[in-house]
This record gives sequence, C-alpha cells and structure tokens, in this order.
Amino acid sequence: MKIGVLSDTHGQVDRTTAAIHLLRERGVELILHCGDIDSPATVRLFTDVPTHFVFGNWDLRSSLEACQQVCQKMKGRRQTLPAGPALLTTKAQRSHKETQRRR
Repeated sequence: MKIGVLSDTHGQVDRTTAAIHLLRERGVELILHCGDIDSPATVRLFTDVPTHFVFGNWDLRSSLEACQQVCQKMKGRRQTLPAGPALLTTKAQRSHKETQRRR
C-alpha cells in the first residue's frame, strides 16, 4: 500500500487539490495529513481518498467538525480520526516561531 503524507496546507485549496491529484496519480491509497489543515474547505477535498488527520497548532474546532462530516461520507465507515490519546481535538493557535521558542 502506498501512503502519501501532507502537512501545513493552511487552507490553500488550489495547492492542496494539486497535491492530492499528484498523490492519486502516483497510486497513493491512503493519505496522512500531519496537521495545520486550517480550513473546513480543505478537509472536504479529501472526501474521495481515505485520509487520517492529526491536528496541528493552527487547527480549530471547525476543522474537527468538517473531518467528522467527511468521515461519515467515506464508504459508510469511519476511516478518519482514529481514536487515541495522541490526537488533539482543539489547541490554542500558536505560530511556528512560538513553538520553536519553547523547545
């Protein structure tokens, strides 16, 4: 199985659409989005491909809700947002610079 990995799409619908298209052309069967989705509209782009989302420091509750809606539409099975202690449902917005300063 080929797995594609994306992150930091930050609501950039055109670029995200192009990335999904490229991954599909290369035979990717599953996408892992590693955070900073930043927009429910971006989440909806992943409806036709099984995707797991991990929330980043720019992701809001509206992105979580959109993921749950997409999840329900995908072949009638929950394929998105697997439950587990490592997944965050909300997080305060911070810039990458602030995150780096804490390390």
